[in-house]
Amino acid sequence: MPTSGLVLDQLIAHGRGSLAVLCGAGISAPSGLPLATSLLEYLLEQFGIEAGDSKALIRADGTLALPFESCMDVVLDNAKNRDLLSLFLLGQPAPGHHVLADLMQREIVLDV
Repeated sequence: MPTSGLVLDQLIAHGRGSLAVLCGAGISAPSGLPLATSLLEYLLEQFGIEAGDSKALIRADGTLALPFESCMDVVLDNAKNRDLLSLFLLGQPAPGHHVLADLMQREIVLDV
């Protein structure tokens, strides 16, 4: 999905590397992949971790008890040869991914 013509024309006029894009993990929400808490819940379920044990990572209100990276360290320590990357075959690039790819191809954004 390309960016709108007028905005893109303005960005091109300002030249190479003239735009910084700040985004969070939510940019991938429309792709069909689970976000942090639902991803962690899915992985805990796949590994057969009981609900009581998962409370150490996910609070009753649905927020993470540790930073996401720390939660993933716990999951990976218990993964033992499980194929975690296959989860990402479930999704498709979201509109935001297409816009960033377009901006990078045009060298308006140089790195992600």
